[in-house]
Amino acid sequence: MFAGRGAAFALLAAVLAGGCATQTARDDGRDARDSADEAPTPVAPPSPIDWRFADAGIRFAGDTTAVRLNAVEQLREDRYRLTIEPEATPINPSPWYGFEVHADQPKTISLIFDYKTAPHRYWPKISRDQGRTWERADDDAVEEVDGNLHLRLDLDERSTMVFAQPPLGPNDVDRWISEHPARTPLHTASAGRSIQGRPIPQVTFGTQRRGAPLLIIVARQHPPETTSALAMMQFVDTLLAEDELAERFRNRVRTLVFPMANPDGVVLGNWRGNARGIDLNRDWGEFTQPETRAIRDAIARALATARPLLAVDFHSTRTNVLYTISDDPALASGELLGDWLDELMKIDEGRLDDKAFAPVTPVFKNWIFKEYGVPAVTYEVSDALVPAEIERIATEAAEALMRLVVGEPQLPGKAGRAAATITTAR
Repeated sequence: MFAGRGAAFALLAAVLAGGCATQTARDDGRDARDSADEAPTPVAPPSPIDWRFADAGIRFAGDTTAVRLNAVEQLREDRYRLTIEPEATPINPSPWYGFEVHADQPKTISLIFDYKTAPHRYWPKISRDQGRTWERADDDAVEEVDGNLHLRLDLDERSTMVFAQPPLGPNDVDRWISEHPARTPLHTASAGRSIQGRPIPQVTFGTQRRGAPLLIIVARQHPPETTSALAMMQFVDTLLAEDELAERFRNRVRTLVFPMANPDGVVLGNWRGNARGIDLNRDWGEFTQPETRAIRDAIARALATARPLLAVDFHSTRTNVLYTISDDPALASGELLGDWLDELMKIDEGRLDDKAFAPVTPVFKNWIFKEYGVPAVTYEVSDALVPAEIERIATEAAEALMRLVVGEPQLPGKAGRAAATITTAR
């Protein structure tokens, strides 16, 4: 599974599992706490973690990608309250955490995760070998009390890492890109730089014919959403497969991918925003941030020599759901997007939710639809989806899209329609 990827990604995929995901704001921008009209108040980012409790022989530490732990209070020798705060307020309640615990000798401690005003979302993932392998915390070791997580943690002589999800950072994405087989040419570049100077990678593959249809893929606007990162990577891997269907698709379509839109937020362990605490998926209008401006400009350059086919923005939330645009004519039967959504419903065996909204909020899908007439969808992956299902659904979703584009029938048992119309900009 996930052949050809870096070790960090394969190990992450091996353990991403369900958790106590709670109601979260939707990516249609309708959550009052995440209003585009209310500017967030930045909160100082956490420094490298180093809290020592010498009498108890316990140390909380961490200086790796995606660490977040703002304060630790010892309540008694074996019980600690962990304060985990967002990078800005107000904010979508997606409390990310990540840290290491060291013990002088084997013991069991209890941890209370205090998110202040946000409810618990991510079930703990634990590694005892410096992030090489991960496991989901046992059910009987976890309790949710008044919206906060209580975790019983067994410690030994090894360092124990506790994260909301196994971290998947910019280096892992770079490794994933670099390890693709050379048979399919990938044109890699940096769309621009983040606030802290990190590159915003872009990958282009497929036909370079002028006027070719362009598929646009964006991921990781929101740092904690690693299940959607896995889905995006598997989706792109399928488009890059060395088989007849993928080769026919690439001969007809050019694909432009932005796999890490918010590298600063990922590295800082942010809940939602970039290094300034700004939610990038509420900035597709004013373009106040360098990350959204860089991707906007890269898309404009690409569309100077191509015509828009479809835009897919990958995110994670509590369930598998697709957000579309209510007045998009491409949702009709016989159109590419409409027919593809029909196939996605079959692939997810009736569990996939589909919600359409008017394009009134400054999110990516609304901007690209209004600016270029591109049929667009926000592809939300459940926090709780296990890796095998992420792989299956993303693979079948990509294959269904390719069949529709090249006019090939769907697989037996998944009744398809005639080849969909590929719409151009309106």
